[in-house]
This record gives sequence, C-alpha cells and structure tokens, in this order.
Amino acid sequence: MVEIKIDAPDLCSRFSAGVLTDVKLAPSPEWMQKRLEGAGIRAINNVVDVTNFVMVELGQPMHAYDYDEVAGHVLNARRAEKGERLHTLDDSDRLAKGGELVIADAEKAAGLAGIMGGLETEITEKTSTVILEAASFNPASIRRTSRAVGLHSESSGRFERGTNEKGTINAIKRAAQLLQEMGACKVCAGIVDVYPEPKEEIKVKFTIQQINERLGTNYSSGEILEVLNSLGFNVKEFDDVAPEPDEVIDKISFAAKYFGHAAKKLAQDSSVDDFVKNIGMTVGELVKRSGAKVEAVYEATVPDWRNDVKLPDDLSEEVARIFGYDKIPSTLPKGSQQGRQSDFQNFTDKIKSALTYLGMNEEISFAFNGENVFDKLRIPEESELRRAVPILNPLTDDSHLLRTTLLNSVLENAARNFSRKNETVRLFEIAPVFFPKNLPVTELPDEVQKLAGVIAGRREPEGWSQNSAEVDFYDMKGIVEELFAKLSIERYTVEPGEHYAMHPGKTAVFKKGREILATVGEIHPAVAESFGISKKIFAFESDVETLIKCASKKFKFESPAKYPAISRDLAILVDKNAAAGEIEKVIVKSAGKFFKSVTLFDVYTGDRIPEDKKSLAFSITFQSDERTLKDAEADEAFKNILAAVEKNFAAQIRS
Repeated sequence: MVEIKIDAPDLCSRFSAGVLTDVKLAPSPEWMQKRLEGAGIRAINNVVDVTNFVMVELGQPMHAYDYDEVAGHVLNARRAEKGERLHTLDDSDRLAKGGELVIADAEKAAGLAGIMGGLETEITEKTSTVILEAASFNPASIRRTSRAVGLHSESSGRFERGTNEKGTINAIKRAAQLLQEMGACKVCAGIVDVYPEPKEEIKVKFTIQQINERLGTNYSSGEILEVLNSLGFNVKEFDDVAPEPDEVIDKISFAAKYFGHAAKKLAQDSSVDDFVKNIGMTVGELVKRSGAKVEAVYEATVPDWRNDVKLPDDLSEEVARIFGYDKIPSTLPKGSQQGRQSDFQNFTDKIKSALTYLGMNEEISFAFNGENVFDKLRIPEESELRRAVPILNPLTDDSHLLRTTLLNSVLENAARNFSRKNETVRLFEIAPVFFPKNLPVTELPDEVQKLAGVIAGRREPEGWSQNSAEVDFYDMKGIVEELFAKLSIERYTVEPGEHYAMHPGKTAVFKKGREILATVGEIHPAVAESFGISKKIFAFESDVETLIKCASKKFKFESPAKYPAISRDLAILVDKNAAAGEIEKVIVKSAGKFFKSVTLFDVYTGDRIPEDKKSLAFSITFQSDERTLKDAEADEAFKNILAAVEKNFAAQIRS
C-alpha cells in the first residue's frame, strides 16, 4: 500500500512506515489529553495525539499522513531542490534554499523532515486511511534547517539531540496498538522499513579498577554491575583478554620457563598477541599460566537508546550519577606542581582591585558588535578600528563583528542604567579587543587587552548632608591618577589631546616618554546622543600592555627624612593658554639638588587679572637628607626657578 525511499542516506539513516485503515477521527481519551497537557502539548485529535503521546513515551517523534493525499503513495527522504515550495502545517509557504532534508511524495515535498509536516497531507475529518511514519534523521541537519527557517518544534528538539535508530518499529507498533484499542482504526499487517546500514551494537570493555580510579571511589564489583544492569547495559565478564598484558607478564621469562631458551627470541621479537598465537593459547590462558594477578575484564553492551555512551569514562559517569556525586570524596590531585596565575593575570587583578576601591563597578559584555558602532563613536573612515574580524555565524545580524574598542560597551551599559533611572554610574571593563592580521582572515587575529571606564552623575552619594554636585573631567582624571599610583606608574605627563569619541578641548592624554598611558575626556555630545545619553559623561581608555611596560618593577625603601623641609609659594601671572604641566617641568629642571616636590594649589582668573592672563600658584618644597637647610639656600633655588619661568613663559610675580 505504501512505498518508502531514502535518497539521502547521509541525512536519514532509517525510515519506517505502517498503514491504518477505517480511521475514525475523534477526540482522544481524557487520560491521554491530560498526559499531553502535562507535557506542554495541545490535544488535537486521536490520531495526532497518539503520535505525540508515543513521542513523549518512547522519545521517538512520529508523523501521520493522509494516505489519499500522498501522491503515488510514496514517501521519500530526499534533499530539497533550490526554490522548491514547502507549505507547512502552520499554513506558511516557504521556499527551500536547497539541500534541506524533506519528506516528499511522488510529486512534491510533503513536509520538512523532523520539523513540521505539510498542510496538504495533514489529518482531517475526511481522512479514512493513515500512513504512520517514524524515522531517524541526522541531528546536525535538523538543527541547521530548523535555525535556517526559524522553526522549532517538539520533534525537531528531539531529533537535534539524537534518537534511537532501532526504535522506529516499536514506535509504529505502539501507536497502532493505542489507536486500535481506542477502536479508531484497523491495522494493516506488516511494516515497511528501509534501513540501509543497520547500527552495530556498541560494546565497551572496562574493569572495576578503571571505574574507581576515574571517580576516586572504592565501589565493589557487585555495586557497579548492579547500577549498569539496572540502566539497561548488558554486562558480562570477558574472560579471554587481560588489560595491558605486556605490563603484567614477562614474555621472555615465560618463554624460557615453559618452552626453553629457544623460544626467547620469538618472545622478544613479537607482541603478546602474536606470541600466544604461535604457542597455541589465548592471552587469558597465558596470563593464568604465568601466575600474574589480573583484574577481571567486563564487557557492557550499550542499550540502543544511549547514543552518548562509547567509552569506559562514560560508564563511570553513569555510576557516579546513580550513586550520587555527593558520595564522591573530595581529594587533592596528586603531584608536586601547583597552578598559579601569570604576571599578566596578577596585574589585571590589581587594576580591577584598584578601580573597585575607587568606587567603580566592573562590567562584562559580549565581544561582538556591528558596523553601526563605528559611526556612533565617530571613528574615522581610515581608522584601523574599522578593520574588524567578521563572524561566520553571528548571534544576531547587528553583532556580526569582533569588537575593536571597549568604549561602545561601557557607553551602552551606561545608557541602559540611565534608562532604568540609575542616574549615577561608575563602570569599567577590562577585556580583549581583536585586530585581524589580514582580511579576509587566514590566521588567528591579535588579541589586545584594553581597559575603559565611564563616570556620570553625582559626585557624592545622595543624602541630606551630601553635596549634590555632579562629576566632571577632573573626577575622571583623578581616578586615572589614583589608578596609576596603585600600579606604581610614575613620572608621566598630562597634555591636551584628541580622541575620536571625546569633546575637543576637554580631552587629556597621559604620556610617559612616547608611550600613551591613557586618554581621558568628556564624551562628545554627538556620540552621547547616538547612544541615547542626554547628560555629560566622562570616559577613559587605556592599553593594558602599555601599563605593564611602564609600571615600576624595582622598588627601594627610603626612610623618613630626619631634617625639616622648607616650603616656598610661587604665584605668577602667565598667558591664559600656558600649560601648568609645562611650567612644572621647568620648575623641576631649575630647582637644584635640594628640590623635593612641587604642587599646583591654585588657578585663578577674574577680577584684577587681565583677560589674556591667568594666575597659577605653586607650593615648592626643598629638603636635604644630610643636614638642615638654610633659608638662604632655599632662597637661591627659588630665584633660579623664578628666572627660569620668567624666561620660558614671560611669567610675572603676582603680588
């Protein structure tokens, strides 16, 4: 009555079908409807409900076809042709991309194999004859097709995880039995079964010692065999082979003892298997006669429904699962080597600890983004940051590239906080970004560890006694300075700088020699707006490898000074555009051997100060480690400093 074919044996390993006649469609019994409802499946009619019930009961998905609607009464598991039309049960028309596995009749595709049947062959009130189909499909093929068409079903979920090839016949028999007991049909004799390459039984050899050594337990053979047999494994003792016979017997000594010294050469030049073949006995007999103590070897035949068991290690996991993982004692691994973190990991931990101490919160984000991020951050077209590594199987269409910057991550998370009425944020992330060696990618990209952070909102926690002022550029700059202090990074300079995502004139660069340690600034209003941020937000960005290179690695102890210091204040008028950092460099260079430190403590513009000028006040400290300084010595050094700033910056003493 029905013909079954498999034109794609690599995608369908077995295809079985049975036929029911005189079908009477009706609601399924109440007990079955409740069972299906408990499994989250909606009851439809007795035929469809039985196929779903058998799927839940035996783990074998099934499908029922209206016999009269199947052209030529032929079902064929084949690949779809490109552009072939598929009209599925959800009343949707789909065009095949080509290569998907379909179940087709003599004229057309009757359904997506393992995912959803076709609308033309569905069971209706007019149905009088039914084809019951059960098959075993390639899990990877079903998974790919399900994702490609955006369709997931109870059947596809089971096929994606693998089904029992030998269970198709039982599933059809069980479905036919249930429908017959309901008085819903007559069952035609026989089942059509196409099984090109029957699955061989999987047999796993193991010893009790192997199981216990892997688990770190001391279960007896009786306990382990009882567990395996109860799970459907057919276990028997395997008498004829000993584990690692080369290790438990000495072939040469054995040959000399039983066969004379003439046999020593034979034993020396052959393996155990070849040796026993030549002397006419089995390995097991050889081991017994040699007197070696060998543990019994067992062979477990794996049940058809357990596709996940192939090794002795898999059997040990079954034993652990049944006895309980909590019953396995905790022990330290044997050996003298101990794991430890690398210097790089220790350094990144120090960064995280320092920033957390400074009140910031670490975030962890996905390493994927889209091309729109480059425009939102105002990254120039010629920038290397736009040469991102494409992802072949992206999670979403707008995250198809590996990131080249962390700024978008911290800004997106800040915007997410603002949208949830958390107006004060202090976020940082330390993570790799990726740069391709060439495009298209032919080798692994370079991973560069970066650090980025943002702050916005109140400077102080909200409270009746707290100041309500908001953070500014100098708060962000101060966080970076404190971070560098904790990382032992010294003798750097801070200069005005530029950054594609930051406000011009409100951006600074921390430098040590030619190395850029960090860039700090206010996020450009256009960038902030593109991320949905309407308030001022400040950020910093740094390269971790550069920080490691510039951090001090050698330290020496200096005892507290024994002699008092002398301080002098220097208040000068300079050009409004003069950088305080440059003035500090001149002060340090001209201060002499007793110079200790210089601190800028006041900047003033306004009344009695010309519009093109500003007032800067520095506190300068002098000290000797060998004696008490005289005021005249400090005054002499102060005069040199004053002469230097007057020469280099046309500075005037402010009275």
